Amino acid sequence: MNNTRQHESARLFAQKWKDCGYEKGESQTFWIELLHNVLGVEQPTDFISFENQVKLSHTSFIDAYILS
Repeated sequence: MNNTRQHESARLFAQKWKDCGYEKGESQTFWIELLHNVLGVEQPTDFISFENQVKLSHTSFIDAYILS
């Protein structure tokens, strides 16, 4: 994907997601669309996992973890 196409994809993505509501219910769709539509990742589900448990001062979860 060239720079011009990526900028246009990012603009459309931001426009679509502007003022979207329910974070918990839309988080996975948001990340998959960002990786695929804006960053050009062909198989985004091969590079991201969701709701991974982490230990802080308590047990918590992160929305998304992008694998490298």
